[in-house]
Order: sequence, then structure tokens, then C-alpha cells
Amino acid sequence: MTKELATTEPQQTDMSPAGDSFLSFLLRASKDPDFSVEKFQVIMQAKERAEDQERRRLYAVDMNGLQSEVGSIAKSGTNDHTRSKYIRLDDMLVQLQPLLDKYGFAVGFDCAPIQGSPLLDFTCTFTHRAGHSETKHLPLPVDGTGSKGGHSNMNAIQSVGSTTTYARRYLLEMHLNIARKGDDNDGNGAPQCVTEAQAKRIADELALSTTDPSRFWRFMSMGSLTPIDAPEKVLARDFKRAMAFFQAASQGGK
Repeated sequence: MTKELATTEPQQTDMSPAGDSFLSFLLRASKDPDFSVEKFQVIMQAKERAEDQERRRLYAVDMNGLQSEVGSIAKSGTNDHTRSKYIRLDDMLVQLQPLLDKYGFAVGFDCAPIQGSPLLDFTCTFTHRAGHSETKHLPLPVDGTGSKGGHSNMNAIQSVGSTTTYARRYLLEMHLNIARKGDDNDGNGAPQCVTEAQAKRIADELALSTTDPSRFWRFMSMGSLTPIDAPEKVLARDFKRAMAFFQAASQGGK
């Protein structure tokens, strides 16, 4: 019996190409005198590309399912100074967590200073259970201005906390293409742009700033469906953010 098993074992591992495992293939190839290291590297590279494509495909499939179920999130927060509504980060996380679990996504946030710039680079990474991950960036100045562009009563720690919350909310929206239910101007129609006086203030600050104008427009366009490339196109809700950018740039950014 032992002799019979010994003679049949090699035949059991010699499976057909269609049903063979990659490990079995490597085992057979290693015994082939014509199988070189170069051939092995080519095969491994092809295998890695195929696996990466499959991870990306699975990520896209589950992200599509996740986005289809997220829908829109109501604006439950109210800014007492600007009398406008906004999406609270807590509400987003409560609604999203069960869906993230369902579709196999883990979310991570991070923040790091940008060398030679007063801005902070906020990031949000979605990692899928298949192994693929994608990261989005949002550079922001620390919000040290008041609701109308003046000085706020927040201390330094509170300013960083406010900016971090803002960044996380926007980064989640960017990943998931979340629609904002509710208007940005207290229910008075479509989101409004800055006033003529505010547009002039932005133009004046831009003319005085040593910062490359293209950096400012890229900054203002983040989170917007259409490019923001002129003072009059800046949304009223983002005037405060524009002033924060110039304030940060004046403290040493180029």
C-alpha cells in the first residue's frame, strides 16, 4: 500500500493547465532547465499586473454600489454667523459607516504640512477589502478668520480643529460624489456667488499676494463641480475660505 501511494502521488500533483495552481506551475517550472530567472520575472510581473487590475475592478464595482446607496445627506448644521446650513461630519459618518462595512471599505484621514507653504495637506484614503486604495488631497490654510473675513474668537487649537473637520467633510464628499440636499443660501435658490464688493476684495488680495494666482484658483476649485477662475465666480459660502488663504500666504507662503 505504501509503495502504491508513493508511485501515485506525483501523478496527483501533475494537474492540467486549466486547473493548476500558480504554486504548482512554479514548482514544475523550477525543474525545467530552460526556465530562466528572466522568464520568471516576466511571469511575475504579468501576474502582478493582472492581480492589480482585478483589485481595481473590485474596488470600482463596490464603490459604484456604495455611491448608489449613499444618495444625498441633509444639511442639519446651521452656521449662526452666516445663517447658512451645512452638512455635519457626524451625520455623514453615522449614515456612511453601515454602507462602508457592507461594501468593504475602510476610511483613513491624515494631515501633513506642505514644505515651503503655509497650507496643510489633508488627505482621505479609501482602502477596499480586495487591497486597492485611493487617496484624495485637499490643501487648506488653517482657518483663522471670522465668518465675514475678519478675525475670529477661536484659539489656535480650535482653528486647526475647525479646518480639520471642514477638510474631512469635503474629502468624503469628493470620494463619494455626495449630493448636498438643501440650498447654500438659506433656501433662496441656487448657490450665490460673492457680492461685487467681495469680488473686488478677492481681486485686490490676489494682486497684492506673492502667491502664484494659479495656486489660488486650484485651491478655490477644490470641491466644486466647475472650475473657479475669476473673483466673481467664487461662491459666497467660500469667501471666508478665500480670505483664509490670503492670510496664510501673507505669513510666509509663496
